[in-house]
Amino acid sequence: RLTGYSAKEAIGRSPNILKSGETSKQEYQKLWHAVTHGEDWNGLFHNRKKSGELYWEYAAMSPIRDVDGNITNYLAVKEDVTKLKQLENEVKTSNRELAGAQSLAAMGRMASMIAHDLRNPLSSVKMTLQILGKRAAEDWQKEADELKTIALDQVRYMEDILTDLLQFSRPDALKPEWVSVNKILDLAISTTEKAIQEYGAKLTTEYETQLPTVHGDATKLRQIFSNLIMNALNATDDINNVPEIHISSSMQLDKSEPKIIINICDNGPGIDQAQADKLFEPFYTTRAKGTGLGLSIVKRLVDQHHGSITLSSVETGGACATVMLPTSPIER
Repeated sequence: RLTGYSAKEAIGRSPNILKSGETSKQEYQKLWHAVTHGEDWNGLFHNRKKSGELYWEYAAMSPIRDVDGNITNYLAVKEDVTKLKQLENEVKTSNRELAGAQSLAAMGRMASMIAHDLRNPLSSVKMTLQILGKRAAEDWQKEADELKTIALDQVRYMEDILTDLLQFSRPDALKPEWVSVNKILDLAISTTEKAIQEYGAKLTTEYETQLPTVHGDATKLRQIFSNLIMNALNATDDINNVPEIHISSSMQLDKSEPKIIINICDNGPGIDQAQADKLFEPFYTTRAKGTGLGLSIVKRLVDQHHGSITLSSVETGGACATVMLPTSPIER
């Protein structure tokens, strides 16, 4: 029924009547080497029916032995998997199309971000220079200082955007060593100290003592935690009370290996859980300012360390970024 050959046409003939030429000679050699040496074999054939139509066939082949252990016959159990292969190809095609669409969407978000986020600060710098160029040299030092401060702030903002773009487009290889997570967290806090003061934020820490060291790149780990602290600060932009950032570290024991857990939490408005995963996509942002690359870079760095990161809202208000790092060497 499957191949189109009648019993009269098929009985006594070799299965090579089904050959299409699509299966390599090497694959047939592997098959016969296995079964003639008493081993089982299984694999796919792209065979041809009597009508000439091609079909995919999954086959499991075994030798049959007599009471003395001698091979007397070979048994093949076969299944037509043509529809399954067609579905696999459709899935692959859909995945390629989806990846292409996501890439185009990311490029669109990037173009929109660059056009919006660079045009505004460039306009501020241009306006400042025009004002400075038109005014006479009389005493207006205070106003000139304000204009220069605005211009420098906008230039620094553009520099941050370009830094994010470069980090995203040219990721560096890790330089792993055994490091203390608590010390890296303190370095990250020190790096963001100025921003914490500008926000007037209250920062608290709760470190578990005697944590095992982790195998990681100290610079990249500090960047992960610094970015997450800045992300937590930005989340408190629109709240009416004092911004609060809480950072904790602990160890989690499970069946595979111990893991270090780092939580960086804020008292902002929290996050929409439906958007939690999208926030790690390149150039995706829910804020009026920013590249949408900060969390994407963090996710990639965490992945490089064989760790994981999740974002979640907390019942008392605000959101937490949870980083999980393995204690085993990352070069496995």
